[in-house]
Amino acid sequence: MEQGAVFTWAASWRNVDLTDLELVRAARPEAVRGVGEDLADMFGSPSLAQDQADTLAGAAAAVVFRLVSLDWFDRLQQMATWDDASRHFSHVQIEERNARALKSLPSDTDAVLLWGAGHLPGLAAGLTERGYRRQGTTWVAAGRLPALWPSIRTVWRDFIARR
Repeated sequence: MEQGAVFTWAASWRNVDLTDLELVRAARPEAVRGVGEDLADMFGSPSLAQDQADTLAGAAAAVVFRLVSLDWFDRLQQMATWDDASRHFSHVQIEERNARALKSLPSDTDAVLLWGAGHLPGLAAGLTERGYRRQGTTWVAAGRLPALWPSIRTVWRDFIARR
């Protein structure tokens, strides 16, 4: 589901994110295709029924989202042996989209940035560089992840079964 589909948009709001076509062009089609194929390989095994694939995807998301929230995970991810296409896709997906959002900030009025957790460190740094100062933080629950330990067991069992 598109993120914008869950928000009620005010008439004054502007979406300054990359369109899907701009993202594919910037990240190069072969990189986007490679990421899609990797995800399909991970969760799209023909031997898995759709409900099993959904359960595995939810369990993996529960583990990955929690890892991504850890300060040291970015360094670990950068040290991973990704190929150039994956690194480029990740750069476009996060840094280039952040840069576009920051460049589009109005100078004469308040702004609200609605982004996922992976974007927050870069956006925070960019806002600080532009002279903005945090006055408060409000977290809004956007969903509920499955419990961590059962999720780890589910992902581990699938990993072992595929070996």
